[in-house]
Amino acid sequence: MLRHFDTPLSKREHLQVRPDSPHQRHRQNVVTKTAAASLRFTEHIVLADATSGAFSLTLPPATDSRGFVFYIKKTDSSTNAVTIDGNGSETIDGVATKALSVQYESATIVSDGSNWVSFAITPHAASHEGSSTDVLNPKNLGVVHPLSVTYSGNPTGTAGVDNTAQTVRTITVPANALTQAGDGLRVRAYWTGTTGSAITGSMTVNGVTVAAATDSGGSDFFTNEAWLHYVDSTHATVIETGSYPATGTNSAANVAGFDWTSAQDIDLDQDAVVNNHIVVYFLAAYVFPLGIV
Repeated sequence: MLRHFDTPLSKREHLQVRPDSPHQRHRQNVVTKTAAASLRFTEHIVLADATSGAFSLTLPPATDSRGFVFYIKKTDSSTNAVTIDGNGSETIDGVATKALSVQYESATIVSDGSNWVSFAITPHAASHEGSSTDVLNPKNLGVVHPLSVTYSGNPTGTAGVDNTAQTVRTITVPANALTQAGDGLRVRAYWTGTTGSAITGSMTVNGVTVAAATDSGGSDFFTNEAWLHYVDSTHATVIETGSYPATGTNSAANVAGFDWTSAQDIDLDQDAVVNNHIVVYFLAAYVFPLGIV
């Protein structure tokens, strides 16, 4: 028998006492969403399928639901984001929205009576090798850890062509990999030149150069590396940390030219040099969400 509480419907929906069955008592409602929707208190576990396009899920008023929990997971493999939106001016961890952008990414969202807080927004790692362009498509469930997308070409690597300015290797990070201040992206490449005139290997993110090094005509290993820290959807602070000898001149605050709401290519490029080219052995990107070290 259901006990009636003399409360507004929004509260009564999740304050009803179920029949005295242990199975009923612990069962939670699972729903699937494929388009924009306003979540209800009866929808505890939300499986979000964005195959047909990105969409938003709007939370109910936090003021009506202190202690209520939503479990939300993006189930599809597309790059379309599922955005979790606070009700009206309400926030989630102090910001207006949270985005789930890769398959099986999930979030636990809890009302504190005024706004919403999130726990365990979980991206999942993937590593891809083989083609000249690698795209992140994580499928593994697991604990909270940074996203990664990696090309490892040992033992032969991927070689450029003498006297040709070109992109030698590309990897791609997904849309909304960085969404808030405190999110960071680390990019790293290992490469060698061959014999000939000095040649420069440059690493770019969405066409913006973030690290470079110059081979003097030998076959030594070089490292291109940089940290990018989210400023807003089109800016990042760049800290170039590569060595031997990375120029360091690409370090700057509030650099424009990025688009964190879209998938972005990370390229390792060479300039055109007679009788020399680079060989890329490793190119990787690691996304560190806020609070992950």
